[in-house]
Amino acid sequence: MKKTCKIVGRNGNKGRAAKPDAVAEALKGYLDGSNLKARNFALGLCRDADEANELVQEACYRALRARKQHDSMKSVHSWLLSILRNAFRDSRKRMERRAGLSLDCQGREGTGLRDTLAGADEDLLLRLERAETTVLVRRALARLRACERQVLTLCDARGMTYAEAARTLALREGTVRSRLHRARLKVRKMAGWLMPA
Repeated sequence: MKKTCKIVGRNGNKGRAAKPDAVAEALKGYLDGSNLKARNFALGLCRDADEANELVQEACYRALRARKQHDSMKSVHSWLLSILRNAFRDSRKRMERRAGLSLDCQGREGTGLRDTLAGADEDLLLRLERAETTVLVRRALARLRACERQVLTLCDARGMTYAEAARTLALREGTVRSRLHRARLKVRKMAGWLMPA
């Protein structure tokens, strides 16, 4: 007489045998510290014990969330290590975005950012100086009376002649000249320039 065995599913129905969640079982060892392979791998990546522990936890969390995507024919360990490596890369990208680039980082030609900027010191200083001047002039312009700001904008920013500005504003040319002179003096004084008028 032949013996048969029934396969009972999770719901008590006949069907495939219920197999334990292989990913969850494998990850227990990484989380409780009995399996140190992932922690040692993380430590090799980041060289910091606390960060390595956080990376292992992050990798295990990601693996548990994506456990349905795991191919049961492949090793859970190698799958977790690739997730851990990706978590490490993501953390480094976040750190670079927060901190900016190091002056010692290497460019494509093998030169550091510090070397690249060294030749551009003068340009950088000129740009910074120009930006500071722009801020000072804008503040000074904001404090001018509207009629002085109009004349200064037309003559100095747009390059109009006194006659063109006078026609545009429906003023006499002498009025444009005197307002422009007063506006320039005020801007120089407010912006801190000691240049003659």
